[in-house]
Amino acid sequence: GADVKWDADKREISITAKGFDPNQANVPPAKYFDVKLNVTSGPMTMDISRVTLDPAYKEYSFSSPIKALIFDVKTENTSNDTLNWHVTQGKIITNTKEQVEGYLHSQEVGGEFIGKVVKNGKIVFEIKGDLSAITSLNYVVSGPSDKSFKRVGEDKTTEIILK
Repeated sequence: GADVKWDADKREISITAKGFDPNQANVPPAKYFDVKLNVTSGPMTMDISRVTLDPAYKEYSFSSPIKALIFDVKTENTSNDTLNWHVTQGKIITNTKEQVEGYLHSQEVGGEFIGKVVKNGKIVFEIKGDLSAITSLNYVVSGPSDKSFKRVGEDKTTEIILK
């Protein structure tokens, strides 16, 4: 139940939940898994240093929280050429049989790399199912391409075990 009050002087309605403090909501803490994984495709490389399972990830302080699986990554173009590698548009397939694309909540760690560029940040995957049941996943990403959209690396699938 809730308490509903009317203040006639202010012409204001207030609704408060009985016995509920939103600052004391029971949200389990995020789980962190330090991993040392490298994904290399042609002259492009990505190091995944950490995988986080966060039951209340917020991109910004004003964002609504989502259940998220997050990669901390460093991507790099080791060539002098301008290349495109869209690592944030990769997909994960979890042991819970959920397939999710990244991108929407991710940071700028992919896209165009003009020469020897390094980008650091997070790739975020919104999870709809049971986050706590995820123990392994495959990350699938298309290979990089040059300015003419010619592939310069192969598609990659990387298995990640969370332990």
